[in-house]
Amino acid sequence: MQVIVQDGVVSLKGWVDSYAQKIAAEDAARRVRGVKDVNNELEVRLPETATRNDDDLVKALINTLSLDPAIPVDRLEITVSKGKAEYPFQRLEAEWVIILCEYKAENAGTVQVLKVDPKYTSQICSGCGTVVKKELSERWHSCECGCELDQDHNAAINIKCRWLGRSLQDAQAS
Repeated sequence: MQVIVQDGVVSLKGWVDSYAQKIAAEDAARRVRGVKDVNNELEVRLPETATRNDDDLVKALINTLSLDPAIPVDRLEITVSKGKAEYPFQRLEAEWVIILCEYKAENAGTVQVLKVDPKYTSQICSGCGTVVKKELSERWHSCECGCELDQDHNAAINIKCRWLGRSLQDAQAS
């Protein structure tokens, strides 16, 4: 491991045997008087005996996720390729929230649940209706009309308009 200190910033470079060692090295650097920030670029290189194949990773992931009773492990579709796991947990979590809301509304007897198609709601400008293409990783909506706001806020406005059954222009006029 290489430690470089410049202007109160500690840079950690090289490799360690575990994530615990990586975290411990950063914690130790932060405890030193005068350290303003730590740039932890340590690579974790697990020993050969610690490496697992993709099937072992899926089993370990399922075991870990099953510890949380809120996660419906039986409905997860987990894929592991070359040591990297993918599972659509956020989408699954959103589906559970919808199911819970529908159940509570049904039991209340006075609430009607209307589903709104969320497609393209983060790309349609809530200010003028223009489609502004962007990657999902882009968190800020910015349009030529001057509308600038968080992508989720923009999508929420569009979803509300769809729910009300009105166009963006009608919603803005009222």
